[in-house]
Amino acid sequence: MSKRPADVAAAARAKLAQKRAKLDAATQDAPSPGLRVELHPALREPGKAEPAERVNPYFDPTLAGHGGRGRGRGRRAFQFNDRGKFVELAERKREEERARQLRARISVGARKAGIEDDLNLSGRQLQPPPPPDVEWWDKPLVGEAYPKHKDELDRILGDAGTAVTRAVQHPVPIFDEIEVVPVVVKYTRTEQKKLRRQERAANMKDKQDKQRLGLMEPDAPKVKLSNMMRVVGDAAVQDPTKVEKAILAQVKERRDTHERNNAERALSHEEKQAKARQQLEEDAARGIRCCAWRVDNMANGYHRRRLEDNANQCAITGVVLLNPRFNLVYAEGGAKAIKFYKHLVESRITWTEAPRAGTHADDDFSRNRCTCVWEGDLPGRLYRNFIFKKAETEAEVREALSKYDASPYSLWQAAKRAGDE
Repeated sequence: MSKRPADVAAAARAKLAQKRAKLDAATQDAPSPGLRVELHPALREPGKAEPAERVNPYFDPTLAGHGGRGRGRGRRAFQFNDRGKFVELAERKREEERARQLRARISVGARKAGIEDDLNLSGRQLQPPPPPDVEWWDKPLVGEAYPKHKDELDRILGDAGTAVTRAVQHPVPIFDEIEVVPVVVKYTRTEQKKLRRQERAANMKDKQDKQRLGLMEPDAPKVKLSNMMRVVGDAAVQDPTKVEKAILAQVKERRDTHERNNAERALSHEEKQAKARQQLEEDAARGIRCCAWRVDNMANGYHRRRLEDNANQCAITGVVLLNPRFNLVYAEGGAKAIKFYKHLVESRITWTEAPRAGTHADDDFSRNRCTCVWEGDLPGRLYRNFIFKKAETEAEVREALSKYDASPYSLWQAAKRAGDE
């Protein structure tokens, strides 16, 4: 006969109770090693109470996770925004940005006009004080009794014979006749070409517009040998010799017209000389510049002739002092003239070149050199012409150079030191 399940469970519980009693008796005073394992509630005896639960002092139930006894994360609900909320926020931001830009433009305009202090762009408008009853410039005339005698003051101001009235006097403006001097603008060579090109293009466009409106007759076709077949057409095929002859005649006529116009615009020899003199005078009027050189040997007459000719052409004045030890070249003139003359003296003239004939033809010019002693500005010219002067001794040098001013003699001393270096 088989046993019932209740009997089997009761026998199992009795057997486990016996084993537990033996285990508790054996380990009553000894600490329990390892983890403490509790008995499953289904295997406990029916009348036996559950052991007290131990409390962990380091456990915080509020920090427990979703699976603990603490408060878990609640489910989030949907939050719907009202219709037009973000459109309103965007429009508000746009209005703020437009107001900020407007304030910035007003601030820039006020700063340029110099009235920045008169505008209050921060949004807080300062109320100006009310105007006083009597201005400070009227107090000496009116006195301090204005509030008490206002009617009397009104009667005085209403009288036309008094010095101070209510009328505002506008003085008649006096315009002085001021001579307006036009400012001459100097253009570079590139700018001049650009302006000429633009002016020619504008004139051509104006001419084409007049031709389209019928105000001017159109120009005859510009026929050349290269476009003869395209312009003339069938006539060139029928009689090419005749067409070619006519085209060459037109080409010659255009060339002659062009050369004739150029010849009419060209300046004459006297006009060219006058223009060159005017340019030299304008150059000297802007300021006098001078330069001095030391030349070891100036026995070659070709060198002396080139110095004198170029000085006369460039309106340069000065002196060439000839001395047995060395020679001093002093030149003064406009800035452009001195620049040209300096390039002549230092680069174009070959000072090591010996004369082809004469008493100095056999001299050694290989060590001859030209040294720039000084260059600077002067308040005015010291010499009226460009001259050559011989000075054999130091006294003659002093007399020749100190006749006009003491500056050239100091240049002589500088040239002497330059030779000793």
